[in-house]
Amino acid sequence: MSLPENFITVLPPPSSWKVEEVDNYLKWAFKLREKVKGAFLIPEVLPHAGYGERPIPFQEKIPLLEFASLLGKGGKVFVSRYFSTIQREEAARWLDDAGSSVDGVLVVGKTPGSTRAFGMDVLEAITLAKRYFEDVGAILIAGRPDETVRVCRKIETGATFFVSQITFDPLPLEVLLSALEKTCPSITVYPSVAPIVGKREVELLEWMGVAVPDPIPSVGKLIGRLLKLPLVGGMNYEHILLGNLRKLAYMDIPPYNTLHDLG
Repeated sequence: MSLPENFITVLPPPSSWKVEEVDNYLKWAFKLREKVKGAFLIPEVLPHAGYGERPIPFQEKIPLLEFASLLGKGGKVFVSRYFSTIQREEAARWLDDAGSSVDGVLVVGKTPGSTRAFGMDVLEAITLAKRYFEDVGAILIAGRPDETVRVCRKIETGATFFVSQITFDPLPLEVLLSALEKTCPSITVYPSVAPIVGKREVELLEWMGVAVPDPIPSVGKLIGRLLKLPLVGGMNYEHILLGNLRKLAYMDIPPYNTLHDLG
């Protein structure tokens, strides 16, 4: 098992984009990877993965594995998928296809806001994914009831790494990781961070169930604190909106301090 130094989450672009637009987007992704060193993580984006009405219209995306083949030049690529939305037979076919284009998968359970899963549960999906990949990850949510037990079960089932939700406050994660260090020390965690560039990110994050504090913490200082936590193996860098990938690649991030400052 050889996990990456960091993860760089790259949203799949819309299927309506022209070739030149996709090519520019890929350039930004590769430039960002040069800076932070790590593997790409492509998330499945669903129109209904949140609470209530979506604040930003959904655009159909390029299929995960098709985009993975474009990103996979010269480095590792992982993909995340909501296995709760597909049946076992479809999941097995997809994992078999994924084996030729990606290096690992991140198993995601129920979508935010949903109360019922119609496909596989997380433990069943991890077990199935381990038949195809050595590196299988799962989501970690600091502050969720019984999260220590949940994480330990995922490790026992075969999960080799964990990615957190986007984090603005290190304290809940520190409490969880300190507990896991005593009960399940064989765990590698990648806390997720993302810069807030405007109000649209705040609206989208709140729709997904992630609260943005006021004042907004400095991303640089936040990363420094998170990397000192136990069991942390690296960071997961996210960009929330498609256009923010370029801003991250060129570090064109305004120094906002409060939600009132956002344009």
